[in-house]
Amino acid sequence: MLHASLTVDLPSEETLRRKGPVEWVRSLFGAELDLRSGKEALTVGAMALLEGLCQSFATVSCKNAISLLVDRKVIYLDTDDVKDDLPLILEAAEAVRLADRPFKEMHLALDHSVNGLHVIIDVRILGEVLKGDAEMSITCSGRVEALRIQEGESASDYAKRLRGFSQKKDALEGYRLIMARFMDTLGDAIRTRIPGATVTAKEVGVKIIRPEANEIGRFRKLNFKEDAPKPAYRPMPSGARSGAYADPFFYYYADPYYMFMSYVLIDHMMTPAALGLHSPAITVISPTGDALFSADQAMEHADEGWAGADGAVSFDGDGVAVSDEIAEPTSEDPIMEESAAADGWSDTVDAGDYGDSGDYGDSGSSCGSSCSSSCGSSCGSSCGSSCGGGCGGCS
Repeated sequence: MLHASLTVDLPSEETLRRKGPVEWVRSLFGAELDLRSGKEALTVGAMALLEGLCQSFATVSCKNAISLLVDRKVIYLDTDDVKDDLPLILEAAEAVRLADRPFKEMHLALDHSVNGLHVIIDVRILGEVLKGDAEMSITCSGRVEALRIQEGESASDYAKRLRGFSQKKDALEGYRLIMARFMDTLGDAIRTRIPGATVTAKEVGVKIIRPEANEIGRFRKLNFKEDAPKPAYRPMPSGARSGAYADPFFYYYADPYYMFMSYVLIDHMMTPAALGLHSPAITVISPTGDALFSADQAMEHADEGWAGADGAVSFDGDGVAVSDEIAEPTSEDPIMEESAAADGWSDTVDAGDYGDSGDYGDSGSSCGSSCSSSCGSSCGSSCGSSCGGGCGGCS
């Protein structure tokens, strides 16, 4: 719903390419060769970068780590949603001697809550980029906790509460400003903690996905009241996605009511009563990620209907009734799809024992998942018998 990003240009220098066979012969005869590669490589080590990042996030009270992957190998993985485990990231990295070798890609994911806003943060660092490109990108996705379904809530009660929220003046603007302040503070912390870093911020935007027939058809399977499941945390990101679903939140949390929430907000947005949503800062997008219209123009689109059906969604008792004009979904639910085999931003991720890979040390007991809180140590380091099996896979 709320989206923000930072690009960080890190200290680097242009690399030289190897001589080709013809150039090697020419060099023997004194020819001056231009061996510049057009690419830049980092001049700061992986461990120094990671330390600077962890210090930066600690400065903004963001201390919940999800995972650390380096070159598609798991260094740390919090399988139990352990709180305040950011220090374990560094312990795990030290255990596999991350500082000893260069890397192609580092991926750090974190979870943070601030003033009623739940934020997932994805940090991607490339060891080499085209000259002039930034080496680090930080993508943040935030959701308003007050817009989630509450325990014991019926479909009609949930919809009524969402409509009430949308009638408040500047309903989402306050959360947008919270996100903006968080990003500004994080950017300042990175400039301070990583010497030589140049940080560029992108303006915070609010995007609401307009459900199409497939999404609306899935409302038939939603349960409410005591049968309503809570959002499911998944420590390994789901399979690669596209369009509006290529979002950190969709990778790490599965909320089956998110599209229902979007439907109610947009449906109400098309009426004069939703004063809190009639803002040009809010964009309604399609599931493919295309911008459809800004919220201040929503009422002009009220006659477009939903997936070609009149009265697409109504409330039947405590649940939802979907018009017969809307067919059953023809594809899997992109929100609930589960897959620990792929990283949404890279190719295949090896979620096995990182120490056995031979890439970063030989710590055979490095499993990359989070020990239970009673263990008090990172599974990136040696998990002894005191861990009590809390790592879920250490041997």
